[in-house]
Amino acid sequence: MKKKLLILTDLWGLRKASFLNRYLDEFEAYFEIRVIDSLELACIDKRVYTKESLHRQFINGGIERAAERLFLSLEEPVHILAFSIGGAIAWKAAMRSTYVERLTCVSSTRLRLETERPTCQISLIFGSNESFGPSIDWFETMETNRIEVIGGEHDFYRYNREIAVIKEQVLYPVI
Repeated sequence: MKKKLLILTDLWGLRKASFLNRYLDEFEAYFEIRVIDSLELACIDKRVYTKESLHRQFINGGIERAAERLFLSLEEPVHILAFSIGGAIAWKAAMRSTYVERLTCVSSTRLRLETERPTCQISLIFGSNESFGPSIDWFETMETNRIEVIGGEHDFYRYNREIAVIKEQVLYPVI
């Protein structure tokens, strides 16, 4: 029986998530996959579909709302792969759930604001050119490593250049 993998979208949700097709192709042999639209999970109003509007809604209660809804939906062991804002949501849900076995967050810059860490296995992946990621001190405090994609910007994960790095972290305990 395959393990379960939840994939949480970034700020743009499923509407701009065609990049996920490559991830689905890479992981379907190993996992039973469920993709979760972070916008839907957070009950974000998409009528004004701009980065600023979406970001503001996530910051003003959307992350917390989504984390609560994700936490309540977890009823069996899962691995989570979360992109950008999805990582902040998954982190908060994993803080309360014993069902999250492994959490892989990619470009989840808002984690820099967290002061506690979940007890599950964690991989945090950032591009080396990320301006808003957690500091070295934060990684030491959280007792986790920063996996760096050389030359990567915030949204490097959308371009499939470094999918092997992400795949290795997600699959590490599985294969």
